[in-house]
Amino acid sequence: MGLRLADADTALLGVLADLRVATLSQLAVALDRNAHALRKRLNRLVELGLIRVLPRMPRALRGRPEHMVRLCEPGFDLLRVCGRLPRTAVLDPDVVGRSRKSEH
Repeated sequence: MGLRLADADTALLGVLADLRVATLSQLAVALDRNAHALRKRLNRLVELGLIRVLPRMPRALRGRPEHMVRLCEPGFDLLRVCGRLPRTAVLDPDVVGRSRKSEH
């Protein structure tokens, strides 16, 4: 894969690999980043097809609804290639977001 990412991008993908699914707030705490900067980074990674951001039902009627962020296959593969995950690591299709819908 000829894609080069900043260390902060790779760290974010690594946290998602550990957590499997996370909200923006959880990622901000885990990475010690502010939500605004992190949202920009997430948008770039979505455009690259490395992660998916899925809407989540709001818990309350006020405030911004939180979204769930999941790692996609290309993001998972990138982590294996750069050594952040073991080469033998296997993608869990029930938890990790994919670029296409799975059939039931």
